[in-house]
Amino acid sequence: MKQRKVSHSVIRCLAAAGAVGCVSSIPLACGGPCFRVADLDFEPPALEAYPDALPAGGAPFAIVGDTQRTSVQECVIGREVNDAETTIIIDGIAKAKPAFLVHLGDLVFHGASETHWQFFDHIARPLRDESIPILPLMGNHEYWGNNASAREHVKARFPRLQDQTWYADRHQHLGLVWLDSNRDELPEGTWSKQVKWFNEAMDELDGRDDVRGILLFAHHAPFTNSNVVDPDQSVQSDFVARFCESPKALAMMTGHAHGYERFVRGPNEGCGSRDILFMVSAGGGGPRSDSLRPASETGFTDA
Repeated sequence: MKQRKVSHSVIRCLAAAGAVGCVSSIPLACGGPCFRVADLDFEPPALEAYPDALPAGGAPFAIVGDTQRTSVQECVIGREVNDAETTIIIDGIAKAKPAFLVHLGDLVFHGASETHWQFFDHIARPLRDESIPILPLMGNHEYWGNNASAREHVKARFPRLQDQTWYADRHQHLGLVWLDSNRDELPEGTWSKQVKWFNEAMDELDGRDDVRGILLFAHHAPFTNSNVVDPDQSVQSDFVARFCESPKALAMMTGHAHGYERFVRGPNEGCGSRDILFMVSAGGGGPRSDSLRPASETGFTDA
């Protein structure tokens, strides 16, 4: 699977309908001025928590990952800027009016920056206007900068992440589990606490008659052919192994790899007694890589 490059060269400056910023679609290059988020012309919305209560009923829900802006440094070295594309994605989700939105992390580039969070609030306004609950998890960029400041920005917006950075819920007959896969950011004791909690949460969901399937969400992908990031070994060993044991496991959705990939792992790959889908949904706006590593190198064949 190859990710496409944009084939034409044009810089678009948008300042209407919530789409504010300058975006280059020259392949893997900014092609013009690299704008800091502080230099963009937008009105910061009032700070308030996003709704996060799962509604009753069986309406579909949406999943997106990696909506962070391209940094000025990345732009200078030639990585694409997708501000306009992120706006289109968010607007499209809002117009579809899903029951809720799962965000797979990296909502912003710099987690400790108030301005980066204000820009996220700006582009996410269509979701708030439609009262669409947002249920996120922590990406690596949510930890960038001073961790204490970064956590305060997250907690002010997402009540589910107030006390700990992992949680579970149910939607109709689905069990839903959100993880914090940032092992480098979590103390060893905190990571161990999360693994213990996850095993207990899986046991509970497996034992419930009203839960027919389980979906697992994390930021770091256990399987990816990305040529920018590696498959996450900690996620594989500490979470995927137990997930594969569940007779109700359906799919695991992750971000981080800045693209779209899907893999099926089953008994032949050491994953339980039946096939389980592993999907990377990380195309919400972060700069893409121009290619993927071949399956012969990673052992992961795209489904």
